[in-house]
Amino acid sequence: MCEQAICLEAVRQALKGIGRRVLSDSLMRVIRRTRIAHQVTGYSRRAVTHTYWRWPLTVELADPMAEGWYDHDLLEAGELQALEERGWLVPNATVFDLGAHHGVVALMISRAVGPAGKVVAIEAGRHNVGVAERNRDLNAAANLHIVHAAAAAAPGVLNFDDGFNGRVSGSRVGTVKVRAVSVDELAAEHGQPAVVFVDVEGFENQVLAGASATLAKAASAFLVEVHPHDRRVGTLSDIVANFSDGWLLEQASIRGPDHGFVLFEGQDLEHFYLLATPAR
Repeated sequence: MCEQAICLEAVRQALKGIGRRVLSDSLMRVIRRTRIAHQVTGYSRRAVTHTYWRWPLTVELADPMAEGWYDHDLLEAGELQALEERGWLVPNATVFDLGAHHGVVALMISRAVGPAGKVVAIEAGRHNVGVAERNRDLNAAANLHIVHAAAAAAPGVLNFDDGFNGRVSGSRVGTVKVRAVSVDELAAEHGQPAVVFVDVEGFENQVLAGASATLAKAASAFLVEVHPHDRRVGTLSDIVANFSDGWLLEQASIRGPDHGFVLFEGQDLEHFYLLATPAR
């Protein structure tokens, strides 16, 4: 039992430390939001029309990153082509796009599944969600549903480093709280997906952990963009372990001249697509 004066001083120091952490958290959040707002305000936003895979689409360029990524024709989409050839990306299908950014890939998928199909696009970045919604409206994509949330292992709330290409964070300093949704939760609401696209900047294993019931039905193809240098939660072996016996695993490099899918034999290509399809 300490003396009263000593105890009061200990409490005062503890509260002082908490205050510093709260201030730092708030300050970092304001700095991040201000930086994003400054870049968006200073950018000459405009809409452009290009051919993406097979379709002319109108896309809003709302920031410098979007200009670099989308201001050109995209005549090849090897990952979409592979899913189509294997009979997964077909008219009337339901597709989940997790980590949808500005919704450009989701729009390509929406065209592929047709008006009777459904695309559920999950995006955690507030700025990106707004752009994705405008892109949906510019292209009259009534079958595209934009959800402001982060894909995760379970429903709830996550800390998110918001930005043009944000990511789920293990820290709360400077981050924002976003809704977390799981693949299984989405499947319960929207139906069993034919395809699940996962592009979540190193959070792949957690997203797959939230898809156990969907995986168990062996009725969906999973296309996972694997980010080896940013696997904060789970290794490549952990990611692969989500797919039990009976699943065919293929891989294709995202960068480089060869985008063809080959049998996955454990090779780590640094940054690649992992395509998992159940035996039919």
